[in-house]
Amino acid sequence: MSAGEEETRSLETMECLGPQCASMLLEWLRARTAEVEQSPSRESRPVALRQGLLWTAAPYSEESPVISSEAEFAGALEHLRYAVFRRFANQLTRAERTRLDNTIENTLFKIDRYLDRTDPALRQRLAPEVADVRQAIRDGRETFEKLRTQARRAELKLAQLTSLSPESFEEFVAELFEALGYQVEQTGGSGDEGADLRLRRKDVLAIVQCKY
Repeated sequence: MSAGEEETRSLETMECLGPQCASMLLEWLRARTAEVEQSPSRESRPVALRQGLLWTAAPYSEESPVISSEAEFAGALEHLRYAVFRRFANQLTRAERTRLDNTIENTLFKIDRYLDRTDPALRQRLAPEVADVRQAIRDGRETFEKLRTQARRAELKLAQLTSLSPESFEEFVAELFEALGYQVEQTGGSGDEGADLRLRRKDVLAIVQCKY
């Protein structure tokens, strides 16, 4: 069949309706299928499948007395990170704080034992990750103690509110905002133009004037 005849047939195929159109389309599909079977392209050849793992960490078990592999170590580290986040970034009951403190201490104990038993090269590679988590624990405890101290001081000043001086009242208000998570700068004094406190928390900026 010449190119002209092929083009004419294609046009006829596009314009045909009913059973004739379906028959011609079926014939064309059969021809294309035969061509593919006779000369398979690279894309049509089956691709060898390869099995992989989505996670490299093994599940961590608090009941297990030891960490026995690097995969279990990775699982323990993830478990520890989440426990630290839960402990210091949430409002918890005393029982929940105690449970998470125990989880953190027990997991750190098993991580340290694993690092002590492993070869020096692996220990050197894994140690920085553990150091980062330990720093997060120290930072969390420091922030927690700071907030608890501020809360106690605020309660004491609240009980003495009627006898506070204007300066002590500004300190009291500043500590309240610090307990709410703000960074506070006290600017009270002569020439403050009414701005006693400057507050910042993330993208929030605010000015506070204390009236006492």
